[in-house]
Amino acid sequence: MESSTASEKIVYSSTSKFQKDVSVCNKVKSLQEMEKSAWKGLDTEIVGKIGKGIGVKSEFQDPLRRATKESSPEKPPLIAFSPVTEDQLVKDSVVFSAYTKNNFAQAKDLLYRVYKTDGKLVRSILEQAGFSYTDSHDWNLLWLGCPPQLYFYDGLNEYQRVNHFPNSYEITRKDRMSVHLKSMQLKHGLENYGFFPETYVIPDEYTEFYTKYYSEKGVQWIVKPCNSSQGKGIFILDSLASLPTVEGCVVSRYIHNPLLINDLKFDMRIYVLVTSYDPLKIYIYDEGLARFASEPYSASNRASKFSFLTNYSINKKNEKFVQNKDESQDNVGHKWSISALFKTLEAFSVDTSLLLSKIYDLIIKTIISVEPLVSQTAKKLGVGRNNCFDLLGFDVIIDSNLKPWLLEVNLSPSLATEAPLDLFIKSNLIADTLNLVGLRFYDRKKECMSKLRARIRARKNQTRQAEGKLKLFTNDKFNKSKKEPINFSKYKLSINDLIDEASRIGHFTRIYPCEGCEIYDKYFNIQKNSNKTLLAFIMSKITIDEEIKENSPIQELEQDKKTIEKDRNKLVITGDDILIEYLSRVHHACKSVALEKMKTEWKIALDKFVNHYIWISISNPITSNLSVLQKLEMRIHEMKERRKHSLAGQKDIVSSQNQKHMIVRGFSALQLENMLKSSSKSLAKEIMSCLFFDNNGILSEIIKWMASVSIKNPKKVRSAYRYGSATFEDLDKHKKSKYFLYRNAVKYPRSSSFIIKALQARLRYSLNRPKTSQADENASEDLE
Repeated sequence: MESSTASEKIVYSSTSKFQKDVSVCNKVKSLQEMEKSAWKGLDTEIVGKIGKGIGVKSEFQDPLRRATKESSPEKPPLIAFSPVTEDQLVKDSVVFSAYTKNNFAQAKDLLYRVYKTDGKLVRSILEQAGFSYTDSHDWNLLWLGCPPQLYFYDGLNEYQRVNHFPNSYEITRKDRMSVHLKSMQLKHGLENYGFFPETYVIPDEYTEFYTKYYSEKGVQWIVKPCNSSQGKGIFILDSLASLPTVEGCVVSRYIHNPLLINDLKFDMRIYVLVTSYDPLKIYIYDEGLARFASEPYSASNRASKFSFLTNYSINKKNEKFVQNKDESQDNVGHKWSISALFKTLEAFSVDTSLLLSKIYDLIIKTIISVEPLVSQTAKKLGVGRNNCFDLLGFDVIIDSNLKPWLLEVNLSPSLATEAPLDLFIKSNLIADTLNLVGLRFYDRKKECMSKLRARIRARKNQTRQAEGKLKLFTNDKFNKSKKEPINFSKYKLSINDLIDEASRIGHFTRIYPCEGCEIYDKYFNIQKNSNKTLLAFIMSKITIDEEIKENSPIQELEQDKKTIEKDRNKLVITGDDILIEYLSRVHHACKSVALEKMKTEWKIALDKFVNHYIWISISNPITSNLSVLQKLEMRIHEMKERRKHSLAGQKDIVSSQNQKHMIVRGFSALQLENMLKSSSKSLAKEIMSCLFFDNNGILSEIIKWMASVSIKNPKKVRSAYRYGSATFEDLDKHKKSKYFLYRNAVKYPRSSSFIIKALQARLRYSLNRPKTSQADENASEDLE
């Protein structure tokens, strides 16, 4: 692909001045025609196609956007945001400690906070809309420039927004992204997850890379730090000696055949907005950036970094770099808009619809790879449906075969505005993001109960984590997963959110959920009903009001009654039932062993268990003067009481508990331990790990120890001393004899005088009694 030069520096002209290479066009057409028939992805004509430009009105209209308005007018009013110009950008940095009770007396004031970022563009848009800065926790919007600490999510009310989900850095750190995508590749095959270069995390996978490096000597490798940005620390590997093995890094197979324009390598910065992980909702922005290297591409290891790196922060330092000076000329210089890039590609017969479908595909699959981790953490912290959103920057490169490759995902993509094109695209991006997320006015005094409810919700979720989700059924037919009917009313709030976002979608395009996205169901770890319900609602092409009429409360009550009647015959053995039985056996086994004979590791394990922090949130504190076994007995009693409380009001509680007890008692210690280890809840695993040593449970360890002791020290068999055919009266007299007095005195010593009298009685008895068995002689020897 060629262009003319306007001066000594390379200045890239508009696409109309490009001279088409017919051979290149024919090659591109033949490549894509072969792929079209086999490709299975989203249809961009149905979903929507990005790259038209912010100023161009999209021909695609979402049915939800066209048919509905705000679904819940009773909510507080929305705050409108608009892009800013150069003159409206704030000039100063953040003034900390700006919030005091005197500064903001009104409870309805709009407040924002930025953390570990200057965020001038975000601050400018917010202050233009009437926001003021605060460094307290009482904000409407928190904008983070780093992975968030979990305390930021404590007690959020319904209308507070944070620009990151907890654990979303799992795809933005290069090492973590590699781990998750390779795991999905192993599970679903290279044909489905082959959109990222072969990558090794150093030093964890050094051995594997060492073998690969010497087995394929002709391959180039590129080294990147695990958690850096702006091209820092990136280099082409020329020998293993230059590979840093102490500090973490990733080594990726270098894409040696990138698509070139004007002999320059380029990549794309695509902006992706995730507004929810449960249900999953992904949007992609209509405009982005194409970033060019500032020197002609060379595949040599000794090539200049300005040749193989496309990072703006690197190339702007090159004297050959051409800066954009006019937002309307978005194909001039070394940074273009995505829309200008697509126009250029279309001029060379590239099917941008197929290319975009592949880009949508890699974005959705990448986010699905961390969906379980993010949604579970958010649920554990009690985060609300709309408290979080993520604006991510996907860096994608296209090779000469028109295959898009994912290079990395940026948690906080750069919002610097050093060029007019940057300001135009990023200002519109932030304004559209805040509008779609939906920040609202709210009265802080009235919403204090909302924060209290959020804390209660988080505490309940943590308790459920500790209890575990193990469920066993007496009948195998209940183990089979059943397809539940779609219930729109159950997910009414999520459907309302989807409708509201569609009414404020701006220049975003929703790529999940959308028509045709059911092809991604197989990549989810667990197929959630929330995702299926939103897709079914989109496909049903009806409004939420019509659906609610169809599913009236009376019909729902009737359905609930049928469900209850159907579930009555189920006998469910929960994780609590298993744990109570296991702890009861452990307590009984420990009582059989003298406290001084118990191993130190057993005592430490039991102490960790009974004093685990999870009990603090669900139980009363235990006094420290109790023994470990007494504390364990109290924990067992507490669990039984909670189970009784949870079953209160149900019929036939006693009979069902008896049935459960009979079933659970039939399990061996090893079976109980395997069931406890199978829990998928992180907190349940954490608390149960206290009772396991190298994958062996404490109960099994005690049983093995008791068995080994009984083999080493067998009990001596005592010979029975027969007194003849004595009557019951003789036996009573014998029990009162001095010999029995002696035996009891030894067993229960009370005083020294009592023992002396007992010894004297023993001596007189031994002189007068006949020859006894060997067992009695041994007893006499022990006494001496």
